[in-house]
Amino acid sequence: MQKFNGTTALHLAASNGEKDLCDLLIQYKARIDAFDNNMQTPLHKAAQNGNSEISQFLIDNGANLEKRDCDNFTPFLVAASYGHVETIKIFLINNVNIEAIDRDDKSALFWAAQENNVAALEILLKTHCAECLMDMTDKSGDSPLHVAASKGYIDIVNILISHKADTTLKNEDDSTPIHLAAASGHV
Repeated sequence: MQKFNGTTALHLAASNGEKDLCDLLIQYKARIDAFDNNMQTPLHKAAQNGNSEISQFLIDNGANLEKRDCDNFTPFLVAASYGHVETIKIFLINNVNIEAIDRDDKSALFWAAQENNVAALEILLKTHCAECLMDMTDKSGDSPLHVAASKGYIDIVNILISHKADTTLKNEDDSTPIHLAAASGHV
């Protein structure tokens, strides 16, 4: 049964952390990867609300880790954009595509830097793909270091530099991270 916006009972149960209800709905053949009007699955909703136990439960019951919503977010990217560290760990344990990007070409590492989430950043930097994420740029050519420098997130900047982020990388405006930090009054 779907509501007017495409939300199913399983979407609501996952969003609210209702594991017993999720289990019951799945037993009664609820579609685990049903899309709502934003193309989000119940796993997206669990990730958005930081429901790591529900995320693992849905994955264990066959939820697709790589489904994309209307903004090209996977559930993993949703968890990263909201800074839900325990949920990020669940996805990493389940071999999610760490290199996933949203419609603006932002990776999970980019989101951690943009949201000043040191804990999420440190977890992502321990993955096998830390180097490939470090200097990935969004559609504006900004790297995680660009965004952290422009916002004055000193801890994030220091961590990224200690992990060999490219300090000379230029975005589409020909600006390096230090240019953006100076322009924003963070030098």
